[in-house]
Amino acid sequence: MNPGDQFLHFRILSFLGRGNFGDVYRAENVRDQRMCALKIVRTGDGEEEQVKFEAEVYGAKLQKELADPEDRVVKVYDYGHEESAQCFYIEMEYVEGEDLAMVIRRPTGLPPIEIARIARDLCGLLEWLASTEVVHGDLKPRNIRLESATGRVKVLDFGIARALKETMVTMAFNSPAYTSPERLSTGKADCQSDLWAVGVIVYELMAGQPPFQAENREMLERRIRSHQPPAGLPAQYPEQLRRLVMRMLRRDPAERFASPAEARKAFEDYLQGIPAPDVGDETVRAPGAQYDADPTVRASQTSRVATTAREPENPRMVLARLSAAGFAVLIAIWIVMSAYGAYGKASDLAAEIAREQLKNPDEAWKRYVAIRDNTWFEFFLWPARRALKKQLTRGAEETINEYRISDTVTIFERHWRAANANLARALEIDPSDNNVKAELRLTEGHLSRIQCSSSAARRDGQIRQRYANAAVQQFSEAAQLRSRWPDPYLGLARLYAEEFVDMDRAVEALEKAQKNGHEPGNREKLQLASAHRRLVDRHWDESRKMRDIPDLEQQLLNRALGHCRQAGDLYQELGVFQSAVDQYKLLLKRCGEIQLRIEEVERPAVGAGQ
Repeated sequence: MNPGDQFLHFRILSFLGRGNFGDVYRAENVRDQRMCALKIVRTGDGEEEQVKFEAEVYGAKLQKELADPEDRVVKVYDYGHEESAQCFYIEMEYVEGEDLAMVIRRPTGLPPIEIARIARDLCGLLEWLASTEVVHGDLKPRNIRLESATGRVKVLDFGIARALKETMVTMAFNSPAYTSPERLSTGKADCQSDLWAVGVIVYELMAGQPPFQAENREMLERRIRSHQPPAGLPAQYPEQLRRLVMRMLRRDPAERFASPAEARKAFEDYLQGIPAPDVGDETVRAPGAQYDADPTVRASQTSRVATTAREPENPRMVLARLSAAGFAVLIAIWIVMSAYGAYGKASDLAAEIAREQLKNPDEAWKRYVAIRDNTWFEFFLWPARRALKKQLTRGAEETINEYRISDTVTIFERHWRAANANLARALEIDPSDNNVKAELRLTEGHLSRIQCSSSAARRDGQIRQRYANAAVQQFSEAAQLRSRWPDPYLGLARLYAEEFVDMDRAVEALEKAQKNGHEPGNREKLQLASAHRRLVDRHWDESRKMRDIPDLEQQLLNRALGHCRQAGDLYQELGVFQSAVDQYKLLLKRCGEIQLRIEEVERPAVGAGQ
């Protein structure tokens, strides 16, 4: 269907996405005058179509029942079968925001706190579903919406729940990438398989890709069932959060969280700053040897062994020992040669980087990863690690320094993205380097700041506010990780001036930048001047609404006039810098209007006094 098409009493507005069973549209219910998400499932006479149809009918009914007491489940308003069009429809509440699949595709990931909140809320929902003896069975990013107004998760698509609750589900009814090893082996789904899916989703939010990948479904299922754990999560995330997510994906179910309630509490503790207990692999020790109650017997046995003549050793045993020794020697030689080979390749890569024969950090990183993934002796890669880390951080620091010292616009979003990628790799090489962590947070802050001006943020104030708040957090973390560093405060000053129009905080941030060695330049002056001019316009607009209340109007006009003077002083200092002249002209025009209005407001008062 296309925008503008009519389906029953619904007007199609836009296409939202395609699921396993049907398409979802944003639509208007013209009969009941409400916005909705409309899912349309094509039906047919075949056995598979009939099974899907029955699953969707039961899923719609179940979702409608669950949404009444639980607001994390998307509400179902209505559903029905349209025989003439051979389709089944479900009318649901339209959740303004993004599904998690869209969030995962973002160039920059969510802050750790927001990821932990999503994990906590999903585990909390599973905890509640378990109390109602319901299993979702198809949790995946596309079935989870993130509400832009509140940041809450909303889960939909309970079409598989019927098959899971009443019969044994076939493998056609799941999404393999989010299916637990036990469910792949037995076909049985329970709250633990849903909990595994949440672990996969949260891993994907952090890593930007699923933990298990393969060329086809068969290989993917084999990979999930294997005992090989997924790759580690990016080091830029806190260790406690990484450990919680990796615990959810352990191959042995006994090593995972015992229940959704336990998982929810673990993420809740993380959000409250409570350290997680160390849940390592416990070694099961064999029971200790039993002591003989009669030491005399033991002594006599020892004496008898000592005085007995030694029998000749079996030649086969001698040969076996020699073979084992020879095998051990071969293994030792292989270890030495492999370590030496890895060290040699790492040294060659380091030399190429040092001689600037390999200037492209992306190419250098690919070479390093190829060496690392083909050796068990990562310790011997230290020459390449040291040289590559230096190259990666040097490139990122050039971007950071250029932004700090240049008054003109020379650093753009693509530069911050490249710096962010390089620093993430450098942190993977050395996760303990707080300076690299600080620089990584700084680049994240600038990327979030830039997203405040994206088309999506301009259309939706909630999205813009979330990006702005994320940028404040990222700049603040950068300042905490690295002391006596002006750069985070320059980012905060720009953010407070341009997004929050908070002059006090903007000036405070610039003062901290100055205290840490950066003298404010024309760029910072223009930011402050522009913010003052926006406040002039804001107070002027507010004063025009207060013309029936002269005291309030005059108060607002005086505030606007004060910002006029402050902005004017800054524009005069800037001279012909960038757009300062044009902005100054607009300011003078507005300030003239304000001055005239002040005189009009004060004139009757003067006449009354005479």
